[in-house]
This record gives sequence, C-alpha cells and structure tokens, in this order.
Amino acid sequence: MSPPKRGVPIRTKGRPPPPSAKEEAELQPSDAEESVSDTQTDKVDDHCTNGPESDITRLRCELALVRAELAQLKQQQQPTVSAAPDQPLPITETPPKNSRQLQLVGPYLEDTLSQILAYDGKHQVRSEKTPKIEDLSDGINPTFRQWQASVQDRLDINSDHYRNERERMALVWGHSTGLAKEYLEPCYLSDTPQDRFQNAEQMIDLLKSYFLTGNEAAESRFLFDRLQMREDETFALFKARFLSAAVKGEVPRSEWFHYLWSKITPSLRIPNLGFKHLWDNSFNQMVEHLTAYDTEEVWEE
Repeated sequence: MSPPKRGVPIRTKGRPPPPSAKEEAELQPSDAEESVSDTQTDKVDDHCTNGPESDITRLRCELALVRAELAQLKQQQQPTVSAAPDQPLPITETPPKNSRQLQLVGPYLEDTLSQILAYDGKHQVRSEKTPKIEDLSDGINPTFRQWQASVQDRLDINSDHYRNERERMALVWGHSTGLAKEYLEPCYLSDTPQDRFQNAEQMIDLLKSYFLTGNEAAESRFLFDRLQMREDETFALFKARFLSAAVKGEVPRSEWFHYLWSKITPSLRIPNLGFKHLWDNSFNQMVEHLTAYDTEEVWEE
C-alpha cells in the first residue's frame, strides 16, 4: 500500500472527515430557515429519511429539523389577547414549564407584566412615606408648628397615598388626640353639611386658631432679649440656642453680630477683643473664630 500524498487528508474507516470552512458556513442558520412551517418540517423529515446518506446531508437535515421545531414552538407560544385600551392585557396562556420554552416566552411575559403594573396607576409603586407623625394633643410636644409641618409634608410628598379630600381629612383626624381631637370633633362629626369640614386645610386652620395666639413673634423676641450664654456652656451649644431664638424672634440678620458679641460670657469675650476688628462685623467670621478658640480651651482643660 503506497503512502498518502502530501496535503491529502487521511480518511479513517468508519469516521467522516471534518467539514471544511465552506461546509461550516453552510451550517449557519439563515432567515429563510427560521420560518419553516409544519409542512416544511414534514418535507425536511422525508428528505432526511429518504435522501442521500452522506454525513454533510445528515447534519444539514438535523439542523433544519431543529429550526423547524423552534419556529413551531414560537408560533404556539403567541398568546391570544383582547382587551379594551384602558384595561390590562390578560395572560391567556399558561407559562410553559420547559426551560427552553420559557426562554422563548420570557420577553413576552416581561412586557405584559410592565403593562399590568402601569395600568391605571393601581399597581404602581407608591412613594415612600415620610417619617412617623407624632399625634397633636396639647400643643406642647409636639408643638402645633412641628405637627403642622409633619402633616403638610405627608400630604405634599405622599399625595399619591391620599387621592381625595376625604382621605386627606382622615389623616389629620387620625393624627390628633386629646385636646386637639376635642377641638376637631364638632365639625368633623357634624351631620349638617354647612358645619362639616370640607377639606383638610379647614381642620388645620381651626387647630391653628386654638394653639397659636398671634403673639408668638413678640413672645419669641422677648425670650431672645433675655438670652445669655452660661459659664458652663460651650460656645457651640450657645450658638445653636442663639440661632433658634433669633429666627423665632424675627431678629434681622444684620443685628446678629452685635447681639452675639454682647451675649457671650466675659471669659470668652475679653480674650478675643483684639480680634474683633478683623471680623469686619461678619457674623460668620466671628462664629468661626470663637468656635476654634473655645474648642482649644476645652482641649487644654
């Protein structure tokens, strides 16, 4: 037996030669083959059964059969959907259990789910609720102002939770107790339409008339004028009290520099007399310097 010529592949008995590059290209799927129908599937099957027995032909037949089955499966998984424009799309097909089939219908299920969630806002994710509202009782803890701010935040930020005026009124009623609820009760439970509350704002305004005297600004200004820094108090703590009292007392910001300098302790004011002219009546510069000075004094102690 003569040796094989150079460049000619050796054929082993019973084993087909590997496909060439041209044959591999022919095995790649085509658009035409993706639309194989049931009739074409039968023809492919007959061709694979009765056709030539070469290895390349057999591989092509098997590949065509697989593509035909996939095309049929896709057609079978198309759901029949009929719904009004303002109604969610119902799922009329039971999702297949086979993992390969699930991959085919996965995009459809995901799209349908997104439509259901967006339907009429009923299944939309609502906004996250604001922090817990402390019930208003005697206006001390919390104060009416604090309570009013919390309720207003809830009504504004979480408006998607309270879609009508009745629900907004129920929020105000539900977060009042004791004296505050006694003030609201006559008009909230009245059977007479002209005496009954019409909206949440009317309820809040009524409570405001009871808990706020109208002299709050004058009273706050009086407390500000009496404010003084204590000897055992750090400047940082006093600054917080000063700012709160100044805002409540409606003290003009242009006067803050003068008032703060006069209200700090002599032990803090005298050592810093030489720096006062450097601040050029700037409240922020004085606060920055006194904070640093007071912090150093605490560390040295």
